Amino acid sequence: MISRYSQLVMPQDANVVGTLFGGQMVSWMDIAAAKAAFRFLKGTEAEVAV
Repeated sequence: MISRYSQLVMPQDANVVGTLFGGQMVSWMDIAAAKAAFRFLKGTEAEVAV
């Protein structure tokens, strides 16, 4: 099963150097993982830790 998640990096997501904040990337990865788990399990899912 393939799951895709796209997110546009906006200026508020970048630091003073112009690169993406690491914490923001981890947040997006968490959202993508939750969506994939929900789809794979066909319903209820729970996150234990990141």
